[in-house]
Amino acid sequence: MKKLDFNYYLESFIQYRKRRNYAKGSIQHIRYYLNRFFDYLLMYTDIKDDIRVVTKLLILDYWQYLKDYRQKEGQPYSDSIINGSIKMVRQFFKYLKQRDLILFDPTDSLPVIREPRKIPKGIMTKHQADN
Repeated sequence: MKKLDFNYYLESFIQYRKRRNYAKGSIQHIRYYLNRFFDYLLMYTDIKDDIRVVTKLLILDYWQYLKDYRQKEGQPYSDSIINGSIKMVRQFFKYLKQRDLILFDPTDSLPVIREPRKIPKGIMTKHQADN
């Protein structure tokens, strides 16, 4: 069976999304998030460019890496950034599975991080209403 090269299948996924008329910005996000995931696999795992050996455990490790990561300013990634990263990884593996390029999708049963709901800007806080 042929080794599944990261870059080859990333480009295949991007071409698929372009054919579905995804915006240029969306395509850039796909490339950014998936390249970051592939870089993580190459730097922190024994995987050498074969997407078939990615497991649910490796993806959960990546998720934890994103949660623990600190940006230059010392700030952690927001839940929405982490969700966007994991969402892109899910979509990529779903694409590979739909084309029978992998036997199983390691992202099938991953949990979703719940993002806190934000109060709309026009609503006063309790403190503002009391004053």
